[in-house]
Amino acid sequence: MYNIHIVNRYYPPNPAVTGEEASKMAAYLLNCLAEVAVTIDYIDAPYLGGGSHMKPAGNLSALQPFYKGRNKLLRFLGNFLEGRRLIKTALAKADIIISLTDPPLLNYWSGSLCKKKGVPWICWSLDLYPDAFASAGLVSKNNPFYRHFAASVRKNAPDLFVALGREQARFIQKTFSRDIPYIILPCGIHNEPANETRPEWRKDEGKVYFAYAGNLGEAHSHDFLIDFVRCLDPNKHRCILALYGSGASSVLREVKDNPAVEIVIAISRKDLSFVDVHLVSLKPDWTHICVPSKAVSAVCAGGALLFNGSEGADTWQMFHDAGWLVQECENRETRMKNIRSLLKEISVLQELRKKKEHALLLKRELLNLESHAYTSMAEWITKTAGKGNTHSREDLP
Repeated sequence: MYNIHIVNRYYPPNPAVTGEEASKMAAYLLNCLAEVAVTIDYIDAPYLGGGSHMKPAGNLSALQPFYKGRNKLLRFLGNFLEGRRLIKTALAKADIIISLTDPPLLNYWSGSLCKKKGVPWICWSLDLYPDAFASAGLVSKNNPFYRHFAASVRKNAPDLFVALGREQARFIQKTFSRDIPYIILPCGIHNEPANETRPEWRKDEGKVYFAYAGNLGEAHSHDFLIDFVRCLDPNKHRCILALYGSGASSVLREVKDNPAVEIVIAISRKDLSFVDVHLVSLKPDWTHICVPSKAVSAVCAGGALLFNGSEGADTWQMFHDAGWLVQECENRETRMKNIRSLLKEISVLQELRKKKEHALLLKRELLNLESHAYTSMAEWITKTAGKGNTHSREDLP
């Protein structure tokens, strides 16, 4: 029996997308590999936001959180210690560890502790740390603590990493001093059928429906969303907002009285297909540090995208045929002028239809990419189990 441990702070039935991705991987490995046990080490803590309630796969090993309060410093310290405890717990029985990147700096503990014990480690790079702290403006890259963690991450490289896109994979490769095998697996791929009945918020078929559904955290431009809403024509447009995260309350206060806006608690995946254009934002400083899963889920639902971010981001590189780009700029009047220009193009139903048709084509590519990624992961694990050592890039199918 070969023991694989998947480590992440959240796991179903909590609705975090990271836990959902981990559960899908666990189910696949259990289904396709013989003589394997898959255990998930996670924290029994609620996740605020999201909308998925997937049935968990694998053996569950839950730990209690160190800290449950709202103090940011204590929460960070608690999460930091949780990461160490999760990896230590997994290493007690694991032959291979697959760690995601929540809690923050879980990759730091995975790299240093797995190397000490000689256990092969797969890093699933849903977010990059400590890079995210610098992108959020919480710390300078010259800070001695930042430099310590960055040096440790570079030194203790994973045996394999899972990247959310090819651009992120190239970015990660530059972090390390040697070539590391990798798998491309965007987060948020799904193939759920749409609801037959349209949701209550889809009231007027004569309008174009936009939506921002999901996390509005530090990586996303709050100003872009506010400016976008200000540019809408209530006679032509409707914008559905289902927000959570650090910027949600302040943005909702700004836009709640706009006649084009409707605020809902959540939009289920089965209702995503009723959105014409999904709003996705990623600040330039966060390019490659994370890749918004909401864009992937939107395309899989057959929706078009309006992306506010960098041309070099994986979101735009993967999905430009299914959307429009609003590049970030400091001058808000210029940005609003660009938004109004794009709204005129989006309101041409023929153009919108073309983008949505491209989305369905991209969905097929994403499903094939996911299948290939799962197969590659299983084959790499099988080779590692047989050889008992790490691999070069040629070991991947």
